Amino acid sequence: MLISHYEINVSKNGSHYFATDARSLRTRTEADMVYFRLQAAFPLTDGYAVSMRSVAVQESMDVTPE
Repeated sequence: MLISHYEINVSKNGSHYFATDARSLRTRTEADMVYFRLQAAFPLTDGYAVSMRSVAVQESMDVTPE
């Protein structure tokens, strides 16, 4: 089963600053809201860049031996 989420990355002067976790943003609406707030909080004029991407990953099953 594929699980989709959105990932937002923030960099400063070209270096990784932080990123959201896979479990944080499950819908486009949530992702857009956070993306626009982060863009306002971390402006390009201060050396920040904010990017967002959609990610789909295969859900792994936790198989525990009995």
